[in-house]
Amino acid sequence: MVKFVELSEAHFDPVKRFNDRLEAGGQVEKFNPNPGDFHTGGDPEQTGFDHKKYVFVDKSGEMRAGYYLKDQTFQLGQEQLTISNVQQPISEGTVNPRYAPLALSIVKDCLARQPFAFALGGGGLSMPVIKMYQGLKWQVIPIPFFLRLCRPSRFFKNLSALRSTPARRALMDFLAFTHIADLPLAAIQRARTRRDRAPKPSFQIVDHFENWADSLWESCHAQYPFVAVRTARLLNIIYEDPRFQKVLISKEGKAVGWAVCLTTDYQDNLYYGSLRVGTVVDLLALPGLEGTVVAGVTDCLRDGKADIVISNQLHRSWQVAFDKLGYFRAPSRSALSLSPDLRDRCHDLKIAPEDIHMTRGDGERADGQLYFTSFPGP
Repeated sequence: MVKFVELSEAHFDPVKRFNDRLEAGGQVEKFNPNPGDFHTGGDPEQTGFDHKKYVFVDKSGEMRAGYYLKDQTFQLGQEQLTISNVQQPISEGTVNPRYAPLALSIVKDCLARQPFAFALGGGGLSMPVIKMYQGLKWQVIPIPFFLRLCRPSRFFKNLSALRSTPARRALMDFLAFTHIADLPLAAIQRARTRRDRAPKPSFQIVDHFENWADSLWESCHAQYPFVAVRTARLLNIIYEDPRFQKVLISKEGKAVGWAVCLTTDYQDNLYYGSLRVGTVVDLLALPGLEGTVVAGVTDCLRDGKADIVISNQLHRSWQVAFDKLGYFRAPSRSALSLSPDLRDRCHDLKIAPEDIHMTRGDGERADGQLYFTSFPGP
């Protein structure tokens, strides 16, 4: 019988041996043994947030599988309820076929604890974990990927996906060296950008979310039938890591929204080579001012010398905002997977996929380490 239990200090040695076996088998991802600095131990319907880790240890005392479960308060229709995010499901089946069935055990254990659950990411619709969710009748929704070039020559020189053959590398090197494509690309992005004629938004990098974030949440949440509660207190927990930039966006002196972004200097990365990548992790705006917030955070990341700016967005208003700011759409490897019960509730409430405001930040682990937002790729 496979029984998962909550991680405790007694499991640290089995976790270490588990990670050692994964590493020996060529698996890069590991299971973090730390219980987590942000485990509240309380009821998420009261605190708004909780985060736990579960492991399966067999009769020999060896860990064979584990996963994280982040419980958070969401607004779903007209009510608020706890929904769980399944994070980092991992088993020894990745290096030993004997334990491959444990992937299914992880999902079953998760749903026994919380029928309303979702997963983010997955690496693409062809990946085994996504196919497993589909086989278990989860609803899998691709999340569009947006890309804007800030320094085209650096983009051509470094983006690994465009340099997969000698001929392509030669072409990309030519474009990067001569800058011959810089002006046409800039012109294309400008032509695709449809900003209003009102004064440009201003942005301010802040240390913490304060009362203005609560006011924005109260003014914004009604437009989203499916959204995680984004109060200042919860945002300060999830985005405590100093690598997250918290950006307040204002227009004519009034706070109209905020964004969270991450700037990463990659070195010989599989996807981004040695690009400086700005990621729009999360955002919120007064209704109708989504484009203003996208413009503000894009300016912030451009001023921070990002070579490219990327984001994954599902809600229709944010997709339109990124489109209007001249972002290109590129193939996405990210998806939102809804458990059967959560899928059915959305169907009953007539919530379409484009009604869901789900960002990279909703997959953040919040145990002192970057998780979902640290994964490179679309």
